[in-house]
Amino acid sequence: AAAAAERAPPRAKWARADDMDPGMITMTSGTSGRPKGVCTPTRTLKISFVARDRVLPYSGGAEADSDPEVEGANVMYSWEAVRPLYFGQTVAVIPDDVITDTTALVPFLARHRVTRLLTTPSLLATLLDTTEIEMEAQLAEGGAAALTAAAAAASPHGALGSALPTVRAWTLCGEVVPASIQRRLGKLFPTLSLYNSYSSWEGSDATYAALSLHPPPSARVAPAGQLLPGVRCAVLDPSTGEVCGRAPFTEVRLGGLNSWTARALLGRSCHTASSESSSRARL
Repeated sequence: AAAAAERAPPRAKWARADDMDPGMITMTSGTSGRPKGVCTPTRTLKISFVARDRVLPYSGGAEADSDPEVEGANVMYSWEAVRPLYFGQTVAVIPDDVITDTTALVPFLARHRVTRLLTTPSLLATLLDTTEIEMEAQLAEGGAAALTAAAAAASPHGALGSALPTVRAWTLCGEVVPASIQRRLGKLFPTLSLYNSYSSWEGSDATYAALSLHPPPSARVAPAGQLLPGVRCAVLDPSTGEVCGRAPFTEVRLGGLNSWTARALLGRSCHTASSESSSRARL
């Protein structure tokens, strides 16, 4: 790595991408139709990176005169591997066979001293299930193992927090966040900072919310948070597609293929045009 760095051209001669050049091409899950590639401009990535840093700034690095933070990134959200590098931080790439195995994920995060990561709510729920099952198994064994589990549960960091002493922030994305996850984290990881990021493949990040680990008893889902600067949204009636009036909702529809969002759908020019005209008419 050192030899390669020495051979690299000076920073002033590095190629620079224009704001509207493709910065990332991702494949959607296809939940709303045929899977498609989304071409996201460089500017969208920059806006997303800076917006989250204002909500959840990195605390390490040269400017902070401390070790860089270590962000865990995985194949579910591959662009998260670029985010920490943008701010001079470190990224730990979580292998595919680890991110899908919670019994392997905890040791990996601890071994690489990961300080923050982003996952789906369902993955975090599975991790909490695994932690609770392991605690119950230790208590059932009795003796020293029971004392170990009890001590972990009584720790100010919680049972999961004791296993992951360096993790300080967890961001959820991609699914509605059940309030039950917040409550369970309050017991198993009470020192954790929890965030909800509402986004779309085509629109990138749209809202952020810092979540309490002690939501009101009546809460069923976590809030999506406040809109980022420059983002517009509308609440649509699912049956008509028209903008709704004042009504409870848990899903936000974002306007389409403009300077903020993806520039095109890969190899689907007709679909790109229809998506753009439809979204502009609504917003």
